[in-house]
Amino acid sequence: MPASDPATGLMALRAVSRADVRTACERLHALARGGDVDAIACDVSRLAAEAAAVDALARLALVARRLGCPLRVRRASPELRDLVELCGLTDALGVGGDGWEAEVREQPPDVEERVDPDDPAV
Repeated sequence: MPASDPATGLMALRAVSRADVRTACERLHALARGGDVDAIACDVSRLAAEAAAVDALARLALVARRLGCPLRVRRASPELRDLVELCGLTDALGVGGDGWEAEVREQPPDVEERVDPDDPAV
């Protein structure tokens, strides 16, 4: 959903202290109570790529989902997107709304798997 769409609430997350996350959750509640919001777009362009940031985003995504307004992370740095992907939270956090989407690959048609008889069974 584009940022200009009235059904998208907008917010920014710049730091991940407990107070910052609490304030962001309060902002989520205020946006959701507005009634006309179908999703929340969260600008994280100033957020460092660290585990605390992923934790904060996961908490915000959970609150947003409980409020019926999914969180969509916007303007994430490549490092933060990689960390979110490493944590397996790409879909849950809606990372990718700024043009970055997960690559879908097809299996090449002529690839055959070969089993080495000396490999132990898993």
